[in-house]
This record gives sequence, structure tokens and C-alpha cells, in this order.
Amino acid sequence: MAFITFAAEGRASYGIAREDGVFDLGARIGSALPDLKSLLTAKGLGLLGDLPKPTVTDYAIGQFDYLPVVPNPSKILCVGLNYEEHRLETGRAESKYPSIFTRFA
Repeated sequence: MAFITFAAEGRASYGIAREDGVFDLGARIGSALPDLKSLLTAKGLGLLGDLPKPTVTDYAIGQFDYLPVVPNPSKILCVGLNYEEHRLETGRAESKYPSIFTRFA
């Protein structure tokens, strides 16, 4: 099951990706779980039962725009110097591994 956050009809929502579009979970359970981050948190804590099954496509491909999967993260893990051209352009010494760094809200 692949989750997405998207915009359609002038509003942001989240749902389950389908081959032909998206099943809008936000329209169904958004009053209790307003965004994908809250849904994933509840699911991870075992506070959430079964999700509605994606039986229909609410928005077909082309009827919605993809948004960042979790638009309100508490932290972001970043990978730096992960390709040679960037290392050369920054003048950094050669490294066996890329650098990992964080950004917090």
C-alpha cells in the first residue's frame, strides 16, 4: 500500500495510490486524522484499526497534484556529497561515504 499527499479541487488531502489515481483517505477520516503524518503516527502506535479499503478511485491521474508525502515533518535526514560532481564543485576531499545530516522543524 502506497500513501500519498495530494491537492485536488483546491484542497490538500492524503490517500492511497492506485494504478488509475488515488483513493482519498482524508475525505473519509480527515476529521479524526487531519494529515498523513497523524495517520502514520496513529498506525505506528497501534491506535488505528483497519483502514478503509481502496475500492474506488476518487481522483484519476491528472485530476490531482502530488505534494510532499509528509508536508509537515518533525525532522529530515539529508544526504550530502552523494555524487562526484557535487564533491568536485564544492572542493571537498574524496570520501568513501556520503555525509548524513539533519534538519529539524
